[in-house]
Amino acid sequence: MSTVIPLTDTCSYAGGIAAWNTLSPVEQAERDKALIAEVVETLGKTEYNELADTDKHCIDLFWAGCCMHKDQNSFLGGSKEMMSEWERLGATLPVLLANKFNSATLKCLLEPGAKVPDTLTEEEHKVFDNLTCSSIKLCTIAGPILNNKDDKKG
Repeated sequence: MSTVIPLTDTCSYAGGIAAWNTLSPVEQAERDKALIAEVVETLGKTEYNELADTDKHCIDLFWAGCCMHKDQNSFLGGSKEMMSEWERLGATLPVLLANKFNSATLKCLLEPGAKVPDTLTEEEHKVFDNLTCSSIKLCTIAGPILNNKDDKKG
């Protein structure tokens, strides 16, 4: 970085060391947080201003924040497209993935070799329609198993 920008230190920001010491720990933390935000913003603006115009253009055009929701949406869209492609190709869909509540309701349908009844009850039909076999469901099931809050479980 080529320029040094003077920033206010936390004690001066509070009115000096005596004033700083009279603040509660929560107020001190809030002031520290505000100072850090000021530093980040100042340094970010300085670096951005030193970029070439083509780099600025790329950042302005493609910057999308943390991208968390964009990643989730693209994953969901890809999963839906893959599911519809299996249907277009006439391919066999993956196994339906039921949670423990759904599997209890649909036990007669999901057990290998089980005799499937001619008609489903209204509750079974509703649960069956909500079952999925996508990668999203697989990740939903695997997440709590692989990263369980209880260290003894995962």
